[in-house]
Amino acid sequence: MTPRLPTTSPPRRRRHGIPAAILFIGIVVLLSGLDSRTLALTGNRLESVPENLDTLLDRALAANPEIIVQEAVLEEAIAGLNRTRLAVTQEVVSLHFKRKELRGVVRSTRQSNQRLEKLRANGSVSGAEVEQGLIDLARAEGELARVEAELRYSIGAGGIEGGRRGNAAALLTGPHSPASVDDEPEEPGRPPIPAAVAQKIDGTKLRAEFVDQDLVSVLEFIASATGTNLVLDPEVVVEEWMITLTLPQEVTVRQLFQALADTYRICFFFRDYGVYVTVDEDWSEAYPRIPAVDW
Repeated sequence: MTPRLPTTSPPRRRRHGIPAAILFIGIVVLLSGLDSRTLALTGNRLESVPENLDTLLDRALAANPEIIVQEAVLEEAIAGLNRTRLAVTQEVVSLHFKRKELRGVVRSTRQSNQRLEKLRANGSVSGAEVEQGLIDLARAEGELARVEAELRYSIGAGGIEGGRRGNAAALLTGPHSPASVDDEPEEPGRPPIPAAVAQKIDGTKLRAEFVDQDLVSVLEFIASATGTNLVLDPEVVVEEWMITLTLPQEVTVRQLFQALADTYRICFFFRDYGVYVTVDEDWSEAYPRIPAVDW
């Protein structure tokens, strides 16, 4: 008798079923999420376009991407312009006071050299000291010239003394090439000297023989000879201005003013009441004066 082997039935797989209710809830949630995301991504497309022209223009000018970009560029340019204006303002202020300082140095060095020349004539100082004084004067005048050139550039004067100057706007004229400086109109000059004052300074002649005279005495002499009011700038230190000037022939008062301006850099501003005398050539840019242009 043949023995029978025990037989076993194959194991049944357990079905992990998902309850229908849970499956339904998940599908609803999934569909609702996709719908919200889809609306979020396409919300702008679904927005209706206004029909009114004014509304369209308002929206375009406020939200157009190109306009927004250009506004940002403009704001950056304005900020850069303001930074440049501040830097130029600081530079001009610094150069202005540096120029005044150097003018004082030049004036003081010239007066010192005049005293050294007199002392050398008496044998009190050596020629080396006089030469050193001339070197110091040349150095101070060179530094003053440099500062004045920088100042002229900063204000757009173009580096042309007392006349025409460069104009940035002129560089934009013409379709192909920049305009020539020679084609630019000249800057308006100072107003003429008041007639009453001009008559006195041109109609009076005198002989200039000043030797170590203080500036007040010289001005009193001129005022007495012409009958013109001469007002001295109260900031001028009279003791620093000893005048030595001899002209062999009689000259008009205008010519004498020119000689004093050339020799000592004294400025004469002509007003209706007379003449205002100062050593600050920046005292006014609006009044007629001698010298007619900056040194």
